[in-house]
Amino acid sequence: MGADLLFWYQYTQLLKSILGRDQYIPAVKYRALASTSPKRVRGGEQFEVHPGWELLSEAYEAAVPRFAATMPAVCAAGSEAPRGTELFIREALLRHCAELSDGKNVRRVQAARS
Repeated sequence: MGADLLFWYQYTQLLKSILGRDQYIPAVKYRALASTSPKRVRGGEQFEVHPGWELLSEAYEAAVPRFAATMPAVCAAGSEAPRGTELFIREALLRHCAELSDGKNVRRVQAARS
């Protein structure tokens, strides 16, 4: 098995165990929107608010730096420019993965318990 696939498998298993122990709470996620007009919008900045989940786990917080340190370079590879060689910030990638998977997996855990 490739190191990148094995890495993501192990990380998602950690997330699965945290969700299985109900170590999360409902949260509201705020995201600023990029302005499409040079004029300032009345009332200030435009934004979106989305429902989500926040992990409340000491095990998760301790694991993120450990996983970031062992992440294979190919997992962080990516660039907006053709032939770019930049790497994404590893810890940010891990947290983004957790945010994306939380919503789907929380619903699965809750449905399994019903």
